[in-house]
Amino acid sequence: MSRCAANTLARRTTSSGRWSVKILVTLRKGVARLHRVPEGPNANLGADDAALSFEGYVPTPAAEAHWLGVLFGMYQPPHNREERVDVIHDLIRDQKLGLLVSHGASGISANLVPFVLHEAGGQRGVLECHLARANDQWRELQASDEECLVVFQGPHAYVTPSWYPSKREHGKSVPTWNYMVVQARGRATVHEDRTWLRRHLEELTSENEARFEEPWRVDESPEHYLAAQLKGIVGVCIELTGLVGKWKLSQNRGVADRRGVIKGLMALGGRDAVVGEVMAAVLDVANVD
Repeated sequence: MSRCAANTLARRTTSSGRWSVKILVTLRKGVARLHRVPEGPNANLGADDAALSFEGYVPTPAAEAHWLGVLFGMYQPPHNREERVDVIHDLIRDQKLGLLVSHGASGISANLVPFVLHEAGGQRGVLECHLARANDQWRELQASDEECLVVFQGPHAYVTPSWYPSKREHGKSVPTWNYMVVQARGRATVHEDRTWLRRHLEELTSENEARFEEPWRVDESPEHYLAAQLKGIVGVCIELTGLVGKWKLSQNRGVADRRGVIKGLMALGGRDAVVGEVMAAVLDVANVD
């Protein structure tokens, strides 16, 4: 699979009166950046010429959130955007189970499958998984030139406005939901080779069995049984060209309200407390009474 040679990730054009605006997203050190190029009615800018016109343009936060949503399929206010590739990779490794979404001749396909992340592969990493041979999604991926999407849902929790001290002052509060999510995009390559499949299964198994006192190994299965199982699956490799994280953790609220949310989530325990812990670390308000 070829790597993305240029920084350009996507282009869209919108019009305003007799002038059009070219919106272009570039990737620099794995971070998406938005630019605008105003063009006259008769302008004929090539990619290299257009690139010279980006310097100095800073879109408003609202415009940036809108266009990144249009281009990447996820609404992203600037204060919710997670741009650190290592942090995004951490969520992928922690969650592992991703929703593989693709579009083919039969329409949209979506399947939950466990992934292995190779950080060093490609520009933003490589995802590997396997599908049942009976699952037609792998055939659609093989036949398509389009990118596929993998969604990794991190911890999430309901937030009641009762936790906001500001509610008692003016009452202008509504419920919301805090969450962390990653969208990864790239073109898929299908693998039916037994050597590739076995190596993938050994990595996937080793990664998930590591927490047990007596981890199970692939080579514990009889060879004839394993050979039969390998015939029933197909491998998928996705070299990532797009990686977007959204950490919606009450960043739009004041410090007092954030502390209130963290305290409320921690008191609930369980998965809610996990969101509270992440909020405390990310928002640097860990000292909650």
